[in-house]
Amino acid sequence: ISISGYDGETVVIDAELSVTGKKKDVCEDLMSEIKIKIDESGKVISIEADTPKKIGKRGYNCSVSFTIKVPTRFSVATESVNGGLNLENIQGAVDAETVNGGVNLENVWGKMHLETVNGGIDLENIYADVEAETVNGAINAEFKDSAPENVSFEVVNGKIDTSFETTPNATIRAETVNGSLRVGGQKIKKTGLIGRSYRAEMGNGKGDYRFETVNGSIRIDVPDAD
Repeated sequence: ISISGYDGETVVIDAELSVTGKKKDVCEDLMSEIKIKIDESGKVISIEADTPKKIGKRGYNCSVSFTIKVPTRFSVATESVNGGLNLENIQGAVDAETVNGGVNLENVWGKMHLETVNGGIDLENIYADVEAETVNGAINAEFKDSAPENVSFEVVNGKIDTSFETTPNATIRAETVNGSLRVGGQKIKKTGLIGRSYRAEMGNGKGDYRFETVNGSIRIDVPDAD
């Protein structure tokens, strides 16, 4: 699913359907049964792919790829099971969840809630509070121009790599069980037999930044770190 903001006033939807299997005629019949449902209720527009349940049971596989353009001011909520999520140029809030696939955001100004199980999360040019979680995958984030008030990154198996151009007004907490930890140019030593942790207040310290991973390294590139 790819969603991008643009200067228009309407939602533009392009859906690419695919069914694979042994027999061409069966694939064509199954493809004709795929329905794209679009529902508009008040200020909410819902888009959903309804695929025949019998596809997986008969040895045939179906995929639906969405390319969607929305007005930049819109907020977006999107879900997928097997597939990545790509969003860019969104001024509203973003809620993105998938099971098998990555989550990629670029140029987002609204608050973000992001989740995946098997996949990484990549963030570039984001300007608002963000909460991101993955089980198997890395989180890479780049904050430019200004730092948000609150950031929360949680990973089980994977690294966290994040950078800030400006010093945040926040309390930064970082913790890893099995992996290295670097803040600025400083390499953090183990706090016990296992694990490394870091805590520091920057600016006025009012914001809350949390970075946690179990099996993976953490690197936080931030000005004025000590």
